[in-house]
Amino acid sequence: MPQRLFGLLAFIGLAVDFGIFLIGTEHLKRAVDSAALAAATQYRSGIDSVQVRTQIQNSANEFLRLNGVDLTNITAIVETCPTALIPNDPGVCTTPPRKLVRITASANVSFVFLPIVGIKTATISASSIAEAAPMDVVLVIDISESMTYDQPTGNNLRDPSVCNR
Repeated sequence: MPQRLFGLLAFIGLAVDFGIFLIGTEHLKRAVDSAALAAATQYRSGIDSVQVRTQIQNSANEFLRLNGVDLTNITAIVETCPTALIPNDPGVCTTPPRKLVRITASANVSFVFLPIVGIKTATISASSIAEAAPMDVVLVIDISESMTYDQPTGNNLRDPSVCNR
């Protein structure tokens, strides 16, 4: 009977620790996605300047912190084309040039049951690329007489002579 109980506890322990591992991985992935989007919004022309790189790094760190990631337990690397770890990295350096930011982070996950067999932590990692894309917006305001026909009867806007005053 004690052998079955030990086997059951070992199976439950593996399931719980595997769940902790998966939850930690997904949490880090969501935090890195959010940090990459936030860092991309700080991307400006003149990316080679130290001030802009600092703004991008600070924005990424802030969003990692806002997503509940402990920055003392994590290493986060922010890369843009001029600052990529690999020169001319096709992940962030494209032709024609695009405003891409890559965040790569790794952290340790602590287990509950696996330390019994000597496995205390595991390293998880996540990477995300975001783009600061400009958006063109066109706003069309039509005040021609054809737009007044949608007005209810009795409204002054329905009368074209009122619109032309």
